[in-house]
Amino acid sequence: DWRLKLCDQEESKWNQDDRFYWRTMNHRRTVPMDAWDKLTESHRQGKDEETDALAALLVECWPNFAPGFNYRGLVAMRRNDFLGALRFFDDAIRIGRTLFPKRIPKDHWWRDNATRPYIQGLLYKADALNRLEDYDVALSICDRVETECHRPVDAMCARVPVFLNTERWQEAANAARYLHEIFPEQNVPLAFAYFEMGDRVEALVHFVRGAVCFPLAAMMVVGGTTVDPGDYDTARDHNTGVGLLRDLDAYLRAATIEFDGFFMDIVESTAFQQALAEVEEARAR
Repeated sequence: DWRLKLCDQEESKWNQDDRFYWRTMNHRRTVPMDAWDKLTESHRQGKDEETDALAALLVECWPNFAPGFNYRGLVAMRRNDFLGALRFFDDAIRIGRTLFPKRIPKDHWWRDNATRPYIQGLLYKADALNRLEDYDVALSICDRVETECHRPVDAMCARVPVFLNTERWQEAANAARYLHEIFPEQNVPLAFAYFEMGDRVEALVHFVRGAVCFPLAAMMVVGGTTVDPGDYDTARDHNTGVGLLRDLDAYLRAATIEFDGFFMDIVESTAFQQALAEVEEARAR
């Protein structure tokens, strides 16, 4: 079986059932936590084939395992199969909504394993719709996240790229400004919004603020020199850049020569490079 080829665990008395099938009976309604942990770790390590296979197996055995559909959708997104991803996210949303406890405050939805997959499915769906350039529907999903799920910060994070991709500069600036003190990487799209509105000073300030925290990501987005991710911090920086490039694809494809010149002048300037070097030196202490 193709799924068994992806399993690297040897048989032992600790992972096999006995003749009374107590292990199977104990987990007959819910996914075993070790299997869930394995799925999460496979996805974190970027093992897409293994993640998809394990998620497919788990949702086949436990059809109400909503996170499994979300993971399959995320793998489809990495493969640029956005329509396929939407189908998985729709399944996660549909199934996730049926798992809600009868009495749970909306403010607790994110903290509960029974309700979190529903919110995640909505956010992933908004991301996929942004990639498909179905912006109006993506914004309607963001509204649901904010009003139905009481997650305004998550909704704002999903709105920022949609506003930039649709040239809604003031709304993009408002949304990114709401977030930039919580998530420093949001200073980069905030800088882009200010640039488009003609405020070069604020564009410079916020781009540098974003670059101080995520130098590799900032340079990746404007086409500067990058390095291969090595340690954890560099990998996190690199992945942030990949996410910005992905989310702002439509906006960056339409970038003007003036845009390229302005931000490349920043990243290539001696003052900018010296500032980043001082930050790295301070972190190394």
